[in-house]
Amino acid sequence: MYKASRWIFPLSLLVTVMLMAQTPSVAGKWAGLIEIDDGGSTIETSVELVLEQKDGRLSGKIGRTEDVERVEIRNAKIEGDKVTFDASSVEVMASMKFFLTVQGERMQGEMKGDAEGTDIVAKVSFSKVK
Repeated sequence: MYKASRWIFPLSLLVTVMLMAQTPSVAGKWAGLIEIDDGGSTIETSVELVLEQKDGRLSGKIGRTEDVERVEIRNAKIEGDKVTFDASSVEVMASMKFFLTVQGERMQGEMKGDAEGTDIVAKVSFSKVK
């Protein structure tokens, strides 16, 4: 029994370190583009995202590049290379859900939601600002 129990702590420490190494740091400022297919034409909106990562928690703000005000993101999570969060638009009173994959200094994915009864699905891409 003694031999097996002496390996529990080192093994659990190794597993914890491996899991932490798999979660990339996404903290910082990101510049991005949201592209909505509007039935033949594409609506493009430049956005900025600022993320903070502390004690395993993810928070931040997002908004159009030309706007001074940003909205708080909610329900933000990072699991491995996947980042998800919600953000509400003040103009249309709609909540959008972001599903992103981190690839080094880039994040790409989708934004999904409903605005005034219309389903919205958009391509989203971000690059980390240095």
